[in-house]
Amino acid sequence: MRRPDRLSMAVSVLALTAIGIVVAPSASSAGPCSGISNDAKKQKCLDSLMPEMYSIHDMGKPVYGGGSRHYIGPMRSVARLRGPDGPADVTMTLRTAFEKTNVAGRRQLVYTVNGTSPGPTVYAKQGDLVKVTLKNRNITAGTSIHWHGIDVPNGEDGVAGVTQNAVLPGDQHVYRFRAREAGTYWYHSHQYAERQVTQGLIGAVVIAPRGAPTPSLDARDVTAIVHSYRGRNTINGQTGERAITGDVLVRRIRFVNTNQTAMQVASSAPYKVVAIDGVDVNVPTTVGVGTSVEVPAAGRVDIVLDSGATSARVGVLNGPSLVLGGGSPPALSASQNLDLLHYGELDGSVSTPPPDRRFDYVIGQKAGYLDGRYGIWFTINGELIPHVPMFMVKPGETVRVRFKNNTSIDHPMHLHGQHMLVLNRDGAPSTGSPWWVDTLEIHPGEEFTVQVTTDNPGDWMFHCHILAHASAGLMTHMSYMNVSNPFRIGVINRNLTNHPE
Repeated sequence: MRRPDRLSMAVSVLALTAIGIVVAPSASSAGPCSGISNDAKKQKCLDSLMPEMYSIHDMGKPVYGGGSRHYIGPMRSVARLRGPDGPADVTMTLRTAFEKTNVAGRRQLVYTVNGTSPGPTVYAKQGDLVKVTLKNRNITAGTSIHWHGIDVPNGEDGVAGVTQNAVLPGDQHVYRFRAREAGTYWYHSHQYAERQVTQGLIGAVVIAPRGAPTPSLDARDVTAIVHSYRGRNTINGQTGERAITGDVLVRRIRFVNTNQTAMQVASSAPYKVVAIDGVDVNVPTTVGVGTSVEVPAAGRVDIVLDSGATSARVGVLNGPSLVLGGGSPPALSASQNLDLLHYGELDGSVSTPPPDRRFDYVIGQKAGYLDGRYGIWFTINGELIPHVPMFMVKPGETVRVRFKNNTSIDHPMHLHGQHMLVLNRDGAPSTGSPWWVDTLEIHPGEEFTVQVTTDNPGDWMFHCHILAHASAGLMTHMSYMNVSNPFRIGVINRNLTNHPE
């Protein structure tokens, strides 16, 4: 976590103030710790400083979860963990810019992809080789594309300073990956992510199952990106209500939450939740009117309306909506949330073997210094960056992670590169469909245990997807012991600063 530039610091202070964290400014321009007279406090301040340029492996303390601390075998560089060569089945160019465009009912300055926000949806079929060329038109700080929820090779993950260098104006970067799993995903910047994502550098990715129609050609398939532009919540960049004509009974509606808080998706007609974070639900059952489904920040949920409806309103409680099938369906309301821990049916093919490693990820807050700044910061297992745990694993292991939220704030926890299987919540085991997530909402006081299978080598970010929280210390990573990393966070040269948060 490099000492931020003035603009980055201003954005961070505003975001932290909004969640109740107060940051004291540096005492002197000569250095963030130079104005501290108390020797003990000054030493703590100095101990918190990160170098101007550093490896991801320097931002935490390795922990091994009770497993082996040694790896014998060849090392693999993140730079070589790339997608396959060969002719691509899907080819796209995404041109990013900071410019004025019409969104949320007015013309405003946002980050765009191909001139719009949200950017164009990337459509593919399961098994396709996808090639996307990112071209930065004018974003002076640089940018990148992270493929959220898609378990791409590590070198394609799009995290500046971790899996690539940020792409500067006039430059380009090519991403290649196999679309192995069908589902609903999204893409966003992971360079100055707090700023660029909240201001619109986002888009959806839809991967259809083998043999199914491509969703871009299927009028029964609707993608609904929910995003707030300076306080105006939208679906696909439009506020209020949007009418969609056609057969209401066979539509699949793919909700993508690109905001910084959880949302409640509801319907005026009975529906089924058919997928969560890109993974199909096993034997979904009908959800009645009056029950909503919570979608964490960065999460996705696919729903299908149950039979019998002639028209319906679907959307976000107290937010924008879609009207399907015509007419004037009633406003959305709900008195309870669907409990995904017990939704659907168990699948005997999903195994939960004894783990090779066990890790704790306990979320807290405390006063202290974070990179020379004094404030109340988020902690992991009681520690501030750079003393947070760095979860060390080997390929082919079963890993269990216990989350515990000891704060008064929700935290949607996101692991790059691997999905997490929810095993239990507050000690109660999962009894429904296998609940696979890449982003898990953890409410205050809650405790979850998840299982991860380490089948995708790399250095993977593991952070809260309320991006102000990540900037405020709720950021670490899961690192494979057989992986080396040539990339660096921080000031690379006079033009390039890699700043993933």
